[in-house]
Amino acid sequence: MKKKKLNFTARVIIIVTAFLIVVDVILGVVLTNISAYGTKEVLNNKMLEIAQIAARLVNGEEIKNLTKEDKENSTPEYTHNLDILSSFQASHDNDAGDLAYIYCLVKNAEGKIVFSIDPDPETTSIFLEEEAIETPALLRAMNEGIASVDPDPIVDRWGDLYSAYAPIFYGDNQIAGVVGVDVWANWYNKEVTTSVIAITSIGVVTITAGVLIALFITLSVRKRFTALSNEMTNLENELQNLIREIKLPQDIKDEDEKDINYRGDEIAILREQIAVAQKEIKQYVDYNKQRAYTDSLTKINNRLAYFEKVKDINSKLGEVEGYKFVVLVYDLNGLKDINDTYGHEFGDIALIYSARTIEEVYGKESIYRIGGDEIVVIIENVSLTDIEKKFALVEEIIRKINKEKNDLPAELSLSLGSAELDMTQDREFLDVFRRADKDMYEKKNEYYKKVKRHR
Repeated sequence: MKKKKLNFTARVIIIVTAFLIVVDVILGVVLTNISAYGTKEVLNNKMLEIAQIAARLVNGEEIKNLTKEDKENSTPEYTHNLDILSSFQASHDNDAGDLAYIYCLVKNAEGKIVFSIDPDPETTSIFLEEEAIETPALLRAMNEGIASVDPDPIVDRWGDLYSAYAPIFYGDNQIAGVVGVDVWANWYNKEVTTSVIAITSIGVVTITAGVLIALFITLSVRKRFTALSNEMTNLENELQNLIREIKLPQDIKDEDEKDINYRGDEIAILREQIAVAQKEIKQYVDYNKQRAYTDSLTKINNRLAYFEKVKDINSKLGEVEGYKFVVLVYDLNGLKDINDTYGHEFGDIALIYSARTIEEVYGKESIYRIGGDEIVVIIENVSLTDIEKKFALVEEIIRKINKEKNDLPAELSLSLGSAELDMTQDREFLDVFRRADKDMYEKKNEYYKKVKRHR
């Protein structure tokens, strides 16, 4: 079963849709990453800012020396720093982007990092006993004194949280502990999800709009292609009628004609119609060009073709190094007598035999009929010495024709004049032709004197 080919409109819609989907997916990924990165940067900066402000406000000397008794007795040292941290309002709503927890961390006697002041009344950590999860950001703040943020959320008993840490200094930049702040990871994930939904929605709208626009444009273009295709069909029919009217020879007609399938791809149809029209026009032009440069009687090159050749040769003189050519002038002897005695029909036959003989020896591309009974042969890149054997060959063929008689009532005879380019005296083609023509008339006079003596 032959597979059905998609038409032009369907292919355009599929291509446009696929392109828009690929572009939107790429843009969606890029924009989502940018949005997620931007949101994370805002979150990180916010946490770092809160942690650093709180770290500067609390008293490092007091934080370092707090004991369980300070908390139990609510000493001024403990209360003062607790009030500072409590001033930063925290929220237990894990959908909010606000501060979730703020607290202090210190190192105990064993060198372990434990929770210190924690103002949260509901989920307070065990003071100076409960160990914190040691993350790269926490260790950097505690050991190196550099405020840092954890790139990934940490899951502990308080929830899924992003954390930032800022060092608390005392004395001569000694580290007393760190302030830790947490923000709900759920808020960040929700923001990213919202961005993905928004970007996806925009992508769907973009694809839909693009497909609709492509469909509208394609249908409009298709109408124009259809109209143009109909015009090309009419033009093709007119060309075919013209070709039939001028009756082109069978050998230059298109023997491999094939029907055009006028369904499917409008551009392919139009392209094929144009190709057919171009081929038919070229046939017509080539045929007329051939007729324009061909002698109607002898079917060899005519006077117009001769002038084109002369023009080409003159352009090469002085331009092409080592250029050379020969000119031969053949003339049918006794043509006037044949016409007067036997009629012009036999004179034409004599000319045809003469042209065929010269063509057989020198080739059609080299010979030109420039007058009633005068045929010129022009051969480039040779000297007279190179081709003088052909002179005898022409004479041999003429003798054979005369011997067989054929349909000629009188014997054929050709006079030949020849000349070759001489750069010392020739400035143009006509200089060489005049010497060859003069030589031909001298040979012709000798022929007539000989015939007269014979008579």
